[in-house]
Amino acid sequence: MHSCDNVTCQLLNPYLERLLTYQDLKKRITNVEEIYFTDLRHRDKFTYFPVDLFGWANHHCVWQLFNLEFIQELANKIREIDPKTILEVGAGIGLLGKYLSKELNRKIIITDNYSWWENSKINSDIRNNIDGDIKLEHHGIIKMDYADAIKFYNPDLVIVSWIPYKEEWVKDFREHESVKGYITIGESREGCTGNDNDWDTDWKIEDLDNVERFGLCRSDHGFSYGDPILHTNVEYFERPLER
Repeated sequence: MHSCDNVTCQLLNPYLERLLTYQDLKKRITNVEEIYFTDLRHRDKFTYFPVDLFGWANHHCVWQLFNLEFIQELANKIREIDPKTILEVGAGIGLLGKYLSKELNRKIIITDNYSWWENSKINSDIRNNIDGDIKLEHHGIIKMDYADAIKFYNPDLVIVSWIPYKEEWVKDFREHESVKGYITIGESREGCTGNDNDWDTDWKIEDLDNVERFGLCRSDHGFSYGDPILHTNVEYFERPLER
């Protein structure tokens, strides 16, 4: 069972409670990486194995680390699209939808099939405290598979963060007539999200560079060396006009 009695959790757990600025979050991640490598060099003196960013993210079911500027820029794009109904699928612990809804001052339908919650042993400590004073935003997330959610809510905009590796969710997005566009957050083609076929389409693809530049995710590394390797890819796919 994971314990948060460590410096990594002390530095990064505030992310689970409130929206941090990009610089604050990046500084915390840098500190975590520096401490991690220091502890590795002296691990013979410790009774525990150091926890890095990926290990923390794995224990807390975090894939993308959203921050104030990321949310603001993504909200700007959504205002430009001006959808009637916004649906988030695969929402996990629900932070993206929560923060976007607050920034946009409008409803976002947040859904997830809860497989991460029900099937993952690493979350036993979270489940055991479901009725306690836990500050994870799992409440209010509608339990529904992504395909069923699209059919039920008929959104014109779908938002998804970190589609499971090799799964082809976006094919179902495109096939549903109500969907005029969708935004994907994750790694790029040949990365560890979705399927490489996701980019083989006649839909218009727009790289959301203003959002990406504030992207931080679980697979990023190299912060302590001053030149981190970043993986966040954010794109808007828009249905082509009928000919």
